[in-house]
Amino acid sequence: MKFPSGLKNLVRPQYAVALTYAVMLLFSWRRWTTLIVDSGRETDLPLRLLNGEMLYRDVYYTYTPFSPYFNAFLYRVFGVHLDTLIVSGVVFSILLVLLCYKILRKLMPAGETAIATCFVVVLCVFKPAGNLIFPYSFAALHGAVFSLATVLFTLRYAQSQKKVDLIVAGVFIGLAEIAKHEFAFAGVLTVSLYLIFLHGKDIRKLLVDLAFAAIPALAVAVPVFAVLFANIDWRLLINDCHLFYTNIPESLVFYNRFRSGLNYPLDSFIQMIGATALSAAFTVLIIFFSDRAGKLRPKLIWLFAVSALIAAIILRLFFRQWDGSPLRALPFFLLGAIFIAWRRRSRPKSDGGDSLAESLFIVAVYSLAMIVRVILRVPSGGFSGSFYLPVSLALIFYALLCELPRAVTGPGILHELFALLPL
Repeated sequence: MKFPSGLKNLVRPQYAVALTYAVMLLFSWRRWTTLIVDSGRETDLPLRLLNGEMLYRDVYYTYTPFSPYFNAFLYRVFGVHLDTLIVSGVVFSILLVLLCYKILRKLMPAGETAIATCFVVVLCVFKPAGNLIFPYSFAALHGAVFSLATVLFTLRYAQSQKKVDLIVAGVFIGLAEIAKHEFAFAGVLTVSLYLIFLHGKDIRKLLVDLAFAAIPALAVAVPVFAVLFANIDWRLLINDCHLFYTNIPESLVFYNRFRSGLNYPLDSFIQMIGATALSAAFTVLIIFFSDRAGKLRPKLIWLFAVSALIAAIILRLFFRQWDGSPLRALPFFLLGAIFIAWRRRSRPKSDGGDSLAESLFIVAVYSLAMIVRVILRVPSGGFSGSFYLPVSLALIFYALLCELPRAVTGPGILHELFALLPL
């Protein structure tokens, strides 16, 4: 359907994202904080710094120092008020949504991108158990924004091959490092693996491009840590505040093992298999009702029966540990996306190569790096999913809206896989 040029400007998909954000902001107004728990730390810590105390030396803190000092700066400029941090959260959450839209736009048309981004707004930014307006940790919000900016400029470099994009990506890696380690890790892994993906065995080009990203990252992070070690006893930073994951107390080790699923790795892996089977059953149903020609339906019936049976058995065995969320299968999904991107990149365009392969590879690697901490037990809720899952959720919509139709119409890797099934 074609619209007049004036009307077309009024129905741009981006406006749907802005409207969704505005509506969610209105309906959740003043219901973002839980001051008894983490929000109390986030409000009090900058105030103590503003009053002359020093992070780590006078105030216990386990993350890197950007966020507390940034929020103390906001207190100094705009006043010590809850709204100061709330407005900051709104601004950074809008930046996160904008970055998600820009990243996904490299993979999908504007309409599909808007749909995926709207779900990011609803399921991540305004999730009741862990919203981004007043997050449990501003360090995580800032780190997420900086790491997403790293991904965006890596995607820009993939398209333009301009070194300036790689340099800016390195700057954001440095900012992510002084905000929260794990977000810098995701950025480093994304840039490094993409450059390996791009240059292959050409070691010289690989090292040169790595230097273009590494030098600005180090230029941002190293001076900050140098100031810390110059003013604070290193034993306090390393042993007491666990700044580099050192001397971690047993209680925190237990908590992280629980969060990652490594406390019972075999059980966690079996639940991932169940989530994969559940996802496969829903996917098969979508393809079944979309296959109007009926060519794939005989195979799909068997696939659905087997997948549903496996999911039901595992859910019955682990119903107290697994809530039936298909997100437990996310690592397998992302590994599959990386495999698809690598496979398409290695083929010439005349043989089905995909120009989106590099973008898909970058986004999938970043998404996988972001869930390393919860690799065997990806959360569907809780306080931290909002930081780890935005791009992963959007990739699921990419698969549903762009890749899945190829399973029916072809050509596409899903269509090829169905053709190999012996059923």
